[in-house]
Amino acid sequence: AASDEKAKEEELAKAKEEAKAEIDKLENLTDEQADKAKTDIDNAEDIPTIDKIVEDAKKKDADNKAASDEKAKEEELAKAKEEAKKEIDKLENLSEEDKDKAKSDIDNAPDTTTVDKIVEDAKKKDADNKTAADEKAKEEELAKAKEDAKSEIDKLPGLTNTDKDKFAKEIDSAKTVKEVKDIIDEAKNKSEAKLNENDPEYL
Repeated sequence: AASDEKAKEEELAKAKEEAKAEIDKLENLTDEQADKAKTDIDNAEDIPTIDKIVEDAKKKDADNKAASDEKAKEEELAKAKEEAKKEIDKLENLSEEDKDKAKSDIDNAPDTTTVDKIVEDAKKKDADNKTAADEKAKEEELAKAKEDAKSEIDKLPGLTNTDKDKFAKEIDSAKTVKEVKDIIDEAKNKSEAKLNENDPEYL
């Protein structure tokens, strides 16, 4: 009976050492939680009690990890939101109203995927607005070139009203500033030719 008792004690001591080694492997326990588990193991009077302490510690470790992951996720999302709002502020072709709306949507986004999508949509809108603005600027430049060209042709000597009307119609139909310039050159050439015809000194 005494040797049975001794064997039991040795088995319990071995179980305690193994259990404490298990506790040491749990990376998400605080030092305080790990120390308490090991003290409880030392004070345990049987193996089922030890197993229960280890099981509880493992659960606590998993809970701590989940909480830590959740916190890391929250921090990552907060960082992504800050970066995204900076990106929105850089978009020069968005109205202040569109920027405010995008930033408000970013603040309310539940995850980084949603944040990325909001930024992507804002960038697309910014590009579309730029294209529209470029298009408008181009149209305005062409309209001004046409006005200037007509006024220049009007002042050219040697051209009849019929000539001027013909060139004015061609200018109205022109699609690019280059076409307008070509028409001016053509009108200048005609003007010079007419002057040469009319004035023997030019010959």
